[in-house]
Amino acid sequence: MRACLLLGAWAAAGCGYQMIQADAPFGVRTLQLVPFVEEEPVGLAADLGAALAAALARGGVQLTGDRRTSDGQLTGTIVSENTYKASLEATVPAYEVQLVVHVELRRAGAVVWTTDVSASEAFLPATTDDADTQTLGTEVNRRKALARLAVRLADIIHERLVIASAAKG
Repeated sequence: MRACLLLGAWAAAGCGYQMIQADAPFGVRTLQLVPFVEEEPVGLAADLGAALAAALARGGVQLTGDRRTSDGQLTGTIVSENTYKASLEATVPAYEVQLVVHVELRRAGAVVWTTDVSASEAFLPATTDDADTQTLGTEVNRRKALARLAVRLADIIHERLVIASAAKG
């Protein structure tokens, strides 16, 4: 029995995997998440901030709205947004919205980590004969795509932050 336990411990230790602690990336235990700036009026900053706050909180990071009580600040800029037809020859064309986001983690005023994230999400136009209804329906579909994109971007940013912190650490 004892030999089995030792063999199991030895096998687990040599598997190459390790636990990554996400509750204090780069030593930042209490984080101020500064609302992201939009260089173009996309309307995504609030959704991205909420999704990123949820991802950070799930990882164990304490969030605060007060810079004075935080160990660091996470800031970002939605650098660009591009919406284009993804399928030009299809009967019902699909659209795609692509975003580029620049993110920085600051501690004691100095940038300790930065990344640029690019992601895209497809959406369909509304199908109706009324032009006004079609425009509104397509915009609703675009907003839903942006909401999905906000969650995906937040997960990517959080993952990169945790991995970079573990690699440095």
